[in-house]
Amino acid sequence: MTLALVATDAEHDELLDRVVTVLCPDAEHDGPCPVPWATTSVAGDSLPPPERVALVEAIEETNWTAHGDPERLDPPLRTRLLGAATDTAAADADDDVRAG
Repeated sequence: MTLALVATDAEHDELLDRVVTVLCPDAEHDGPCPVPWATTSVAGDSLPPPERVALVEAIEETNWTAHGDPERLDPPLRTRLLGAATDTAAADADDDVRAG
């Protein structure tokens, strides 16, 4: 499962706590969980440009306008999330989608 989100540190921690509760509803049980699991969290700005573009696109694809179209993130936020990935990687990703 992959969760792509934009969150503050506090929102991130709260979300991870909720995910852990879903995966292991009884945190006080003895021994390992009956179903093994783990979580990993990665800051988007640590990703290579193509993965950063894919992350932003995944977030945008879950935000829909009233007309049923994907809604882009606020431009300053999108620029901050993409960083240096905005030009070349975005163009490469668009080419990949068209070539699909």
